[in-house]
Amino acid sequence: MPVPVHTEKAPTTITAGATDSVSLKAFHVFFVSVSILLFSWIGWGRASVYGDTGQATALLLSIASFGFAALLVVYGGYVLRKLRGISYL
Repeated sequence: MPVPVHTEKAPTTITAGATDSVSLKAFHVFFVSVSILLFSWIGWGRASVYGDTGQATALLLSIASFGFAALLVVYGGYVLRKLRGISYL
């Protein structure tokens, strides 16, 4: 007795935008870079407010912003070392 042969093609799964996706490494480089720039800009702005007014809160916010920018530089270096084998694309 012959075995029936299926002539239909098996459905393939298509992931939307699989070729247009951004790697984790590229996302981190972009996001961390923008965050460093933002925290530095806020720190510079608060430092100029402190220079004009002498408000202690402006000085503390400036120091905190520059501190977060420095931490993000360290984090960015850690992520780049960790994801060394992954391409940017």
